Amino acid sequence: MNIVPFLMNVEENAKASAYFKRLGRAETLYWFLIGTSWAPLVALWTIPVGALVFSLCVILFSYVLVSLLHYDADRKYKEVAASRTDYLKLNASRLAVSAVPVFLILGSRFIRAGFNLASIALAEGAILLVALLVFEFPSIQRLGKKASPVADQALLSAFRRTAGRMGVDNVDLYSLAWSRFKIANAFQAGPRKFSVFVSDYLLNNMTAGEINAVLAHELAHAKMKHVAKIFAMIMGSVVIGSSLLLLGLSMLTAGIGDLLSIAGLLVIFLGSQVAAYLSRRFELEADEVAVRTLGEGKSMVDALRRLSELDLIPGDRKSPTHPPLSKRIERIEAMALPVDWHS
Repeated sequence: MNIVPFLMNVEENAKASAYFKRLGRAETLYWFLIGTSWAPLVALWTIPVGALVFSLCVILFSYVLVSLLHYDADRKYKEVAASRTDYLKLNASRLAVSAVPVFLILGSRFIRAGFNLASIALAEGAILLVALLVFEFPSIQRLGKKASPVADQALLSAFRRTAGRMGVDNVDLYSLAWSRFKIANAFQAGPRKFSVFVSDYLLNNMTAGEINAVLAHELAHAKMKHVAKIFAMIMGSVVIGSSLLLLGLSMLTAGIGDLLSIAGLLVIFLGSQVAAYLSRRFELEADEVAVRTLGEGKSMVDALRRLSELDLIPGDRKSPTHPPLSKRIERIEAMALPVDWHS
């Protein structure tokens, strides 16, 4: 059955496709520039100050450019009320993440006359420390995203009932002030002390049943430890890959140095691809766990259709981390549940 036309009419789907193509071009340009910013770390190795200045300037330019391109796309297709400054703040995390490799590699260069096992261990420790701080403490995300506890008691009661049925303890619910961006989204953070974040735009534009389905999906991620598994996959590849990369940089005068550096980059890339595959699989698994916990799938299907409308997501859009909405709906409708889907 072709689900895509049922998600949107032809005109809406064409608009959504044009919107995501525009965002896709902006993302491609951003990552190309970020790759350019990292190149001097090797090419200008003999003048680390010059490499640092050049890299940071390119990163800053990339961050401003992608924020403004994102703003222009949202203004045209979603008619958002947010300002350019709001988008610069929204994308501030990009600036920090993109600059981390620069400071780690060149920082080690400043600390040591050359790379050795001690400087590699120092760099790896810094990577793990930053990642663990963000991962282990959802409070950092609450502060960074200016989240506030959800005060709606009816919503909290439904959320806690669903969490109880799933056996998920120690979970909090927070709202994100994203209405001016027209972002309908929710996500789960934390490996043990769980937090679920949901945008106020989603809360204000979905029915109670649809909201409950979305939150059940996020609670399923917590129940199945999906975030922890993806984190372990990513960090494992980053630690191994960056170790090889740093070791290779320390041996550039030897023939094997460049091979180790290439191998390190390859490990990081492959790790990101495996993590993306796991993320897509986990999305389908979370749908299934949520639907079976709720005992019906219609509210989840309705929520996915509404999400398609609110975020201008084409039903057949493929994402690195999420399956197409059409595929998710087909799988839910194929589940043996006592539901009249078209009532």
